[in-house]
Amino acid sequence: MITASLAFIAFLFITFHISVFKGEKKIEKSLLPDDSDFTISTMPFSTERIVYYTSVPNSAITENGNFIKDITVESVTKDGFDAIPMAIQVYLGQGGNKKLVAELLQHRFDIPCLDSLLGENKVTKKQHEYIRKYKFGHHSTKEMLKEEVIKKLKGQNLNLLA
Repeated sequence: MITASLAFIAFLFITFHISVFKGEKKIEKSLLPDDSDFTISTMPFSTERIVYYTSVPNSAITENGNFIKDITVESVTKDGFDAIPMAIQVYLGQGGNKKLVAELLQHRFDIPCLDSLLGENKVTKKQHEYIRKYKFGHHSTKEMLKEEVIKKLKGQNLNLLA
């Protein structure tokens, strides 16, 4: 009986995730104009407003070739139920030894290509703000931020807008 119940719950869980995933793709496609050169996942953002709490480049951190596995990215929310984080923070280390390395605040998050769409009247101001917040909370933003911080720590000057 317990096995059947667990199997049914697992079935519902898998089914729910599949339907959410398909729905997310449709939502993202409808957010941007059809002639856009980017998607939500590939949309670059401005990296000039990332705040670093350590010097960059930093050979003391990067001399250990395995430092990349110790980098974690976390969203910071005001309330546990907030959909949009206030900030995205990048940490170095594990457990109690974590050190804040960099932070990107939501109100300082800029997407120049989205600003261009607003300037060309391809999106409204309301759509612009919604897409900006959606992109900030999107999983791709965390990954792009992590990559940018790693490159800065190594001394590689690569801007996501390039």
